[in-house]
Amino acid sequence: MLTRDMKLDAIDRKLLSYLYHHFREPYTKIAKACKISRDQVEYRIKKYNSSGLIKGHLTMFNYKTLGYNQLGFIFLKLKNPEMKEEVISEIRRISTVMTIGSIMPSYDVFATIVSKNNDDFNEFFYELINRIKSKINYQDYFIVTNTHLYPLKIFGITERDTYSLISESKSTNLSNKDISVMKALEKESNSKIIHLAKEAKISPELMIYTIKKLRSEKILLGSRIHFNMSVLGYSFTVVRIYINNLNKETQSKMSYFAKEHQNIDSITFGISKFNCMIQIVHKDQEELTKTITEIYAQFGKNIEMSDLLLVGEDEVVRTLPPVVN
Repeated sequence: MLTRDMKLDAIDRKLLSYLYHHFREPYTKIAKACKISRDQVEYRIKKYNSSGLIKGHLTMFNYKTLGYNQLGFIFLKLKNPEMKEEVISEIRRISTVMTIGSIMPSYDVFATIVSKNNDDFNEFFYELINRIKSKINYQDYFIVTNTHLYPLKIFGITERDTYSLISESKSTNLSNKDISVMKALEKESNSKIIHLAKEAKISPELMIYTIKKLRSEKILLGSRIHFNMSVLGYSFTVVRIYINNLNKETQSKMSYFAKEHQNIDSITFGISKFNCMIQIVHKDQEELTKTITEIYAQFGKNIEMSDLLLVGEDEVVRTLPPVVN
């Protein structure tokens, strides 16, 4: 049962920051890193699970190494909000859709999709729109050219590791064993090695070796906990902006700003009527306003237009698209 606005103490903040990227480590190692007892780690993780704070565990893959060179967003405004479940049901049938969620006020539903190229994305996009056109008022898209996902800095994390899901990489030839391991990691990301090995139908030793290999080849980027931030009283808002003369230097400055800002957990550049999306994690309106003001203080002279999208909880989350040899 969800507990709204759970109160966090200093130990919770430190532990949640660490768990965000290191949940697969043994409790003893987590305890040492966070300077608490192993029993405290076990007790608090049970609390996070029972409260609904932890929604799941995600394994992150580099899509370009799997042959998917493009990541895109679609946004849909429905004719009737009551059609939302029908539309989501249609979208989730598509295997290359990674996430589906709620978003407002300009739209009702968003989805992210990976594709091999622009033609592949267009084919999916217009096929879907034609299938559900009787249920939507209008649609929009955003083709991603660069994206960075950051740690939960709001909890005081000091690490600055990032994930770039479409980082420059060449596609890789994968064995059946590699694919089995990847599928096991997506399905049971938080399971022990022995259980993952059973799912992949290989030995635990081979499971460990293959995970190390996939990491060294930049196919497996790492893993993250999927938190239900509303339990902590936090919300997500996306600022969409259009930057005049957006070049590599400006992208670099904006990415550094986002990386260092406590309330920003991702920045995405792309092609649409807006060319940048910044996701803000905030406790209240004051925190949101402060962050937006700081964005404009840094980059306002180059911002031609902007709007705000309020992001709801994800309805569907996948991390591994179809993989074939």
